[in-house]
Parts: sequence; C-alpha cells; structure tokens
Amino acid sequence: MYCPSQSRYGSMMPYFTGFVNMADSESDTSPQNDLIKGLPTGPRVVTIYKTETGFGFNVRGQVSEGGQLRSINGELYAPLQHVSAVLDGGAAEKAGIRKGDRILEV
Repeated sequence: MYCPSQSRYGSMMPYFTGFVNMADSESDTSPQNDLIKGLPTGPRVVTIYKTETGFGFNVRGQVSEGGQLRSINGELYAPLQHVSAVLDGGAAEKAGIRKGDRILEV
C-alpha cells in the first residue's frame, strides 16, 4: 500500500506499509542480524519511510507456477516475494527489514 503522509516539516513523505515474515536468524550472521535479534520472528507489520536514498531495499520474485506452498504460523502461502538486498543504514534497515525477509502483503 502506498500512502502519502505529512512529515513533521509539512511536506509529503511517501511510505510503504506491508506484512513481512522474518528470515531465519541462523542463516544470517551479519552485524545487521545482531541488531535485530530482539524482533519477533513471525509475520509483522512494517512501515518504511522513503528517504533521499529511497526505501533502501530490493525485492525479487519467486516462481509462482509449480512452487511449493509454505506454512507460516499455520497459514499456507504460495511462493513469495523476498528481500534480496538491504542498504546499510537505509530506511528499510532502520525499519527492521533484512535480506531474506518474505513479503506477505503490501
């Protein structure tokens, strides 16, 4: 969902809100992973505010035909979009997004 919002300076500030499911913490040993170990590992709502460098992440799609259904907290999902890269210090990293997170809904 794309939503314009008033910033504290009065200008319009675009942002995205969506549901993501955290990547497995064992698969990532980056310093960024250490910073967010306290975040929940199940699906959660994340809002990312666009900065002058953008949203700070890349998304890749997974093949939908013939893909295997996955169960996330008891609900079945088709193959999902996932975060393929996160800009160090960028808006997505500050919102708790990390490489490998799966996007459930925007």
